[in-house]
Amino acid sequence: MTEPDRRDDDRAHQLALFRYGVIAPLVEREQEPEDSRRPIVELVREIAGPTFHLPGRGPVQVSERTVYAWLARFRGGGIDALRPRRRKDRGTRRV
Repeated sequence: MTEPDRRDDDRAHQLALFRYGVIAPLVEREQEPEDSRRPIVELVREIAGPTFHLPGRGPVQVSERTVYAWLARFRGGGIDALRPRRRKDRGTRRV
């Protein structure tokens, strides 16, 4: 299920996998029994704390808001939904 407005190049797939790696503890949390789950807010704060190494770019920090957004996108469309969108102004001059 590939969305037409999502990029389909190798870099986009790497970025989607990176984003999934960041939210993986939240996805795994949903598989745990409900009585042993940590609060989602606590887990998101823990995920947003450290600096991650983004291949090809270097160290990046991810905000709590971004973690929630990636999780929502993953729930709605799986790993493909984590790929970046195509630029709407692609092919036009920026100046």
